[in-house]
Amino acid sequence: VQLPAGWGVKLNVKGGDIDITGPIAALRGHLMAGDLKVTETAQLDLTLNAGEAEIGLRASSGEHRLRVHVGSAEVRILPGSSLDVSATVNVGNVTSNRLSSSQVSVVGSAARGRIGGTGAAGTLNVSVATGDARIHEVVRG
Repeated sequence: VQLPAGWGVKLNVKGGDIDITGPIAALRGHLMAGDLKVTETAQLDLTLNAGEAEIGLRASSGEHRLRVHVGSAEVRILPGSSLDVSATVNVGNVTSNRLSSSQVSVVGSAARGRIGGTGAAGTLNVSVATGDARIHEVVRG
């Protein structure tokens, strides 16, 4: 399926692997089990019960959320973004090339900070119950 520029995707999928190439305006919804790869979205509100999510996010306003119950979350903050980021993993690790991290329990960790510009910013909240979260800024190069 090819979408016109400016369109978004709303998921309600029980299982499967999904690849979305190219910029989309928004990604919302729920994936019960599977792997999700999105090269670029401007809005994010997604829950994944089991699997892996790899998301490219380009945003400087609004509230963005990614929740993974069991699996991994990777968010690439794309150039032009400005986001106040908070990431929490109950069992597992948070890694980032820009955020300061801390251990929140013997088996969990968290990270927070600003990624991108210094002006107005959106918010990104990433939470993983069991697994890992990777949040990194993509720099122009």
